[in-house]
Amino acid sequence: MPEEKFQQIYGDILFLGELYRSDSTALRLALDSMLTANNIDTTILFASAREIVVDKQKSAELYRIVIERFEKQSARPDTLDAKEKATRDSLSTPIKPKAPYLTGKE
Repeated sequence: MPEEKFQQIYGDILFLGELYRSDSTALRLALDSMLTANNIDTTILFASAREIVVDKQKSAELYRIVIERFEKQSARPDTLDAKEKATRDSLSTPIKPKAPYLTGKE
């Protein structure tokens, strides 16, 4: 998997982890949906993660990019629309964060 794609997916995993930290079922469903939308299985994901972990430069770059992404997202006053907030609050179904993998556009 290309590094740029892994960086995006890794950031999405962290985002979803925070979004659903109190609902492991919703988190599992959201992660499965994200992986399916990206045509990736956990074997590919873990293999890519292993390649990055063993390379200190790649690891540092990954964390720099992910931190920058979250700083940009947190600079916006609100990243969820009203419908997504209502869904998140009810926790009845997983929310789909606004991300390229949901639209098929990168």
